[in-house]
Amino acid sequence: MSLSLSRPPRLLLSLHPRGDNRLMFFFSSSSDQSLILSTMVVVKNNTLTMSKVGSKDFIVQRNFVRGFVCCSLTRRYVVCNPNTRQVIPIPEDYNLVGYTTPLYMYLGYDHIKDQYKVLRVKMRTSSTSPILHSVWTLGGSSSSWRRIESSILYYCCEYNGVCIDGVVYYEVCLEPYGNYMVVSSFDVASEQIRLIKTPENMVAAYLTNYLRKLASYGLSDYDDGFILWVIDDVKNQFWSKRACIFSSITHSLLLDIDMYFSGITAAGEIVVYVLWTSSSCDPFELFFYHVERKAKRRVQIEGFAGDEVTCFASLSCNFVENIIYL
Repeated sequence: MSLSLSRPPRLLLSLHPRGDNRLMFFFSSSSDQSLILSTMVVVKNNTLTMSKVGSKDFIVQRNFVRGFVCCSLTRRYVVCNPNTRQVIPIPEDYNLVGYTTPLYMYLGYDHIKDQYKVLRVKMRTSSTSPILHSVWTLGGSSSSWRRIESSILYYCCEYNGVCIDGVVYYEVCLEPYGNYMVVSSFDVASEQIRLIKTPENMVAAYLTNYLRKLASYGLSDYDDGFILWVIDDVKNQFWSKRACIFSSITHSLLLDIDMYFSGITAAGEIVVYVLWTSSSCDPFELFFYHVERKAKRRVQIEGFAGDEVTCFASLSCNFVENIIYL
């Protein structure tokens, strides 16, 4: 399966007018995001059309792998390719019709067999009911889900997941109503699920890829910035801590305008962005913070005009274009 490897990773911005069936994608025109100073020009790539979008639904990017994006529409999921405009509905499991417990989907890639897979986690409905883990292979001959065995028990998941070197990571809670989260890992090739211990003072956060290492990003204990936990040794489950301290003015700004964590660029910069935008809003801005140099900057987006209606925004770092169909 060929990638557009001649093109370095870019930022991918998607806009979804709530209740609309359009999902609009924009790529950053500059591949070297570290050279962007105060403005960034984005280029519209494609508009995808989704089916069965309700008036109150909004489409959210969940995670992406090698040019494919897993998106959720309330309880339904699709996998799409912004470059080719292919939209792949993730099949429903009629054995789960009527269930009201959350379903979580995570997209992964098996580089050994060159396969894309979706892991689905159905949460338990009671203290005695099992958690159901299922796998669906994209582009395969079967549209059915395969159950995989796992003795791991947990009570809730976080929607955000990240795939790094053939392993999907997502956060889970081992106790009902607990705040202590650990990381669950799914090896896409072997389809084995394991738990990774986390530091006791690491609160529920957002998992991300930091220079090809698993990292967790969240608010600091003193509410003056953010903490980045990085797992330096997966085998021995050793984590290190990096503090990202902002000035009081910068921190208040990020909280007041409802900015959301996107990820970390290949240059080591954290990126946060505004969740909602429209043509009547202020210019769409991104906030960059370099983890090692402690340098921050604001970047204004140029090259697109938001709809008159409010749009939900999703932003992905280090997105690589893929020209294949599944």
